[in-house]
Amino acid sequence: MTSEFCRLTPATQSREGWLWNDYPLQSQDWEVELEYRLGSDGHIGGDGFGFWVLDGSHDPSYQQDIAYLNGPIFGVRDNFKGFGVVFDSYDNDGRRDNPQIYVLKNMQGEDKTWNHDDDFDSDMVKEKYGDLAYKCTADYRNSESPVKAMFRFVDKALHVYVDTTQPKDTTKGKAKTKAKEGVQNCVKRMDTDFVWQ
Repeated sequence: MTSEFCRLTPATQSREGWLWNDYPLQSQDWEVELEYRLGSDGHIGGDGFGFWVLDGSHDPSYQQDIAYLNGPIFGVRDNFKGFGVVFDSYDNDGRRDNPQIYVLKNMQGEDKTWNHDDDFDSDMVKEKYGDLAYKCTADYRNSESPVKAMFRFVDKALHVYVDTTQPKDTTKGKAKTKAKEGVQNCVKRMDTDFVWQ
């Protein structure tokens, strides 16, 4: 960790890392902004990462084993209680539709068997809100500059915005990467309260 960034894992397969917020959510409506880079040099790298909103019982500050949350679902254990916005960068099912962004939820913290092999297609939240799809594809892997994401939860609707715009190279007059220009909007409707008592 430096004053500029926090590296969760090295660019190597089968590594886990996470950080958490020390302060619980006090509101049912909230917004979080995140800048991230995800990449690897010359090899496959990892599966991706998740932005998790979990029940207070998962707070690592109150646990004996600080790594008790570690698990196979983008860094978190499979019986998590809450939901996560997943940035899935590896194409497990061979459909060539990654990197993807979608939502996984387990509001009761049940023991579940998750399907990694189909890129969690049978597990992801597929409830739509309006005419927007339930998942997004965004070219965020190996970008030269950080990618920006914003998560907004208002009136029980989760809105996910991802900006993959890369800065222009002023000497050559073209984009530095082949990332899609502009902000992509991916909205998930979840008619469930996530604030636990």
